[in-house]
Amino acid sequence: MLVQARANVIELDKGQFKATSHFMNSVSLGVTVETNGHDHIEKVLNALRDNGFDSKHSY
Repeated sequence: MLVQARANVIELDKGQFKATSHFMNSVSLGVTVETNGHDHIEKVLNALRDNGFDSKHSY
């Protein structure tokens, strides 16, 4: 999916999801991606969401 969005993955960071919610045994995955401007960022985020990932981002 990130290949179709033409995004270059720079780093992956896996950590246990720490929250009091119904998501037990979940994992959060930090993905650092090299992008080319705000439109490209939106394309990458949409690709993640379209494939069932909940994305939170920072610029």
